Amino acid sequence: MAHKVVPKSVLGKAVFYSLRQWHKVETYLSHAGVPLDNNRTENAIQPFVMSRKAFLFCDTQAGARASANLFSLVESAKANGLEPHAYLTQVYTQLPAATSVEDVEALLPWNVEVALQSEVLSSRLCNTVYIQPIPHQHYHSTD
Repeated sequence: MAHKVVPKSVLGKAVFYSLRQWHKVETYLSHAGVPLDNNRTENAIQPFVMSRKAFLFCDTQAGARASANLFSLVESAKANGLEPHAYLTQVYTQLPAATSVEDVEALLPWNVEVALQSEVLSSRLCNTVYIQPIPHQHYHSTD
């Protein structure tokens, strides 16, 4: 088909673009575990995107890094079927006593005890907490 389409036409651009991306299609088809879309990732970062205005305290690199680390821990816990509060409690309780790489690796979400796993994870979105910014109140003068 590429030889019958004018390369600079809209259809031609689409055909040649798809041909240039063919290696990605082959990767998808040869690896059954590769998702076709990035919906899981999009859903995982949605709480952070929705609460951007609430994170105005991230005016320093350290604040932004701390926020990103916390969200990473929470979303990793959810992705591994753990209840985030219970997981963070365990991590923050046991991390100060960790003395080796193995101790720290034991706290990774895919290595923690089954006791922390959520009983019901019917929808990961239902467990998501959205932090909404406080709306500004507009005062009108009574003049």
